[in-house]
Amino acid sequence: MVKLMPIYSSVSARPLGKLREALIREQHNMLRRVLPALYATMIITLIIFSISFESTLPDWFNLYIPVIFFSFMSLRLVYWVRSLIKGPEPDMNIIRRDLRLISWVTPVMALSYSALAILPTTGGDTFQITIAVLVVWCVALITSFSISTLPITSIAVILCATIPISINFALHGNPNLVPLTTVFVSLSLLVIYTNTVTYRTFVETIISQWRLTRKNGVIEGQRAFATRIAYTDTLTGLPNRRSFYDALDDAILQFNLKRTNPFAVAIVDLDGFKPINDVHGHGTGDAVLIEVGERLEESLGDRGMVARLGGDEFAIIANDVINSEDAILLGNKLVESLRPTFEIDMITAHLSGSCGFCLVTEKGAKSSCVLERADLALYKAKSENRGYTEVFTKDMEEKVLQRSMIEQALRIAISNNDIEMQFQPIVDLKSQKIIGMEALARWDHAYLGSVPPSKFIPIAEHSGLISELTENLFRKAVTTAKSWPSDIFLSFNISAGHLTRQNVSMNILSIMLQQNFSPNRLEIEVTETAIMRNMERARATIANFKQAGIRISLDDFGTGYSSMNQVRELPFDKIKIDKSFTDGVCDSERTRNVILSVIGMCKNLNISCLAEGIEREEQRQALIELGCGMGQGYLFGKSMSGEESIELFGIDADVEQKKSA
Repeated sequence: MVKLMPIYSSVSARPLGKLREALIREQHNMLRRVLPALYATMIITLIIFSISFESTLPDWFNLYIPVIFFSFMSLRLVYWVRSLIKGPEPDMNIIRRDLRLISWVTPVMALSYSALAILPTTGGDTFQITIAVLVVWCVALITSFSISTLPITSIAVILCATIPISINFALHGNPNLVPLTTVFVSLSLLVIYTNTVTYRTFVETIISQWRLTRKNGVIEGQRAFATRIAYTDTLTGLPNRRSFYDALDDAILQFNLKRTNPFAVAIVDLDGFKPINDVHGHGTGDAVLIEVGERLEESLGDRGMVARLGGDEFAIIANDVINSEDAILLGNKLVESLRPTFEIDMITAHLSGSCGFCLVTEKGAKSSCVLERADLALYKAKSENRGYTEVFTKDMEEKVLQRSMIEQALRIAISNNDIEMQFQPIVDLKSQKIIGMEALARWDHAYLGSVPPSKFIPIAEHSGLISELTENLFRKAVTTAKSWPSDIFLSFNISAGHLTRQNVSMNILSIMLQQNFSPNRLEIEVTETAIMRNMERARATIANFKQAGIRISLDDFGTGYSSMNQVRELPFDKIKIDKSFTDGVCDSERTRNVILSVIGMCKNLNISCLAEGIEREEQRQALIELGCGMGQGYLFGKSMSGEESIELFGIDADVEQKKSA
């Protein structure tokens, strides 16, 4: 077996094995390419040699011995031709066997050919001797060059061909053969040297190729790893947002080219995940997200892909979803998989999921449009059918367009500071004296008309504009409220999407400090929905407000699903009874009893109580009889502009504006 030369022994042990294997494989490849031609040449030479000496040699030497050689070389020729035709490299056991066979067969063949050339020369003329020896030596020379990648074997071939011939010439006694012998020996030494240099070059080339391949393999591995990281969610191992968008683009393209059936895109949003994350920590939250991904993948099966878009939001591409019924069935299966309890390190967690689907059944769809529609279906599911599935339908198209128009217009309105504040009086029910004013956002658009907060606030939350909008409106409200008498408080609403954002309290306090507005004149209104969106974050924000001296009011009490819990756990200063109860205070004994129980609870907890939507005098009287202290509604005044609110208290609005300026 041929070993690497000592010059390469500095290669470390582990790569040396792979390098040695690469060298051996390349040696075998070279031999597969040249040996068929070499054996064919040797067979032809043997035939010519036998014909040339047919008249001077006995049959046993001129016929039988060549037949043996001919048969053996023909078998080897067939073997190497078949090896070349097969194409792919054989395994290492076959390669090693072939190289071992060549290592001893080739020198033996060279020695045999030398013998065939030497034996007939006895008694022959010089010309005939010279021709025979020259033919044999040329064949040996070609063979040596052909197997130069096996240096020891190639040297052995030259020696086995040259030494017997040179000895024979020396013993022949013919002085004319001496120069020829010298030439053979000199050329043999040159061939040995050339083959040695060729082999070294061959090895250096293989090493360079091997190192380059290994380096490229490392680079390719790093590239593949970087690609995998770029397209994989590191927590769950699912495809990430980028991967999902690419897959969606490809799915739409394949559908447009009529290569696939209609499919659906779904967005799944978890309900109740944030409390798990906040109460039990991010480690538990991460474990829940991993299991959510596993459950969704198991439910979807081989029908498509599940990706994590970020946070607790997952996206799905589902193949062969033909209609809404298919989507509903699949969506319900997905959300049902999330209902069983999550057991994480001795912690039991419960959550659910809402799912919004968009079917891709018509050509020309765009990824952004598909996702927007799925998101709208999800929004409807979370607001109207929480924990279940909604599918985008044509009747939602107008809502999509309107929502898009409102969002674009809202961005411009916020930038231009076009959304105004109006103020509605809050009164003491007995004296009807104004004790405060509630700030109400009003937006009148040239083309959209009057857009109520119930429309543009959710859009502002969804599009990330809520912080800028709220702070702009609060700055306007405080600027106006500074002009009121010092005993009049400002009531300001914080939306659900804004209450749970970081640094809300710090930003509000910063604006108050800039405007030199006292915290004890501010009352922040929050809703049950805002609190339940993220209980821990809401609790922290409310605590910061309370610490600064700001009062907290719970708005729309009685319309949520956990009112008593909120009142018991959070430090509210006031509860506002919703207009839906106020409307029935004079007509329904049941409603009166509900209001009475709320007022009694407020008194026991030392909390103020305010009734909204008072429009008739008899409602005011009924609420007074029940013990309610404060109220607001059209009976006491509709909402008014900032200037009108200032003038309401007998203050010159123009003078106050100049002071503010």
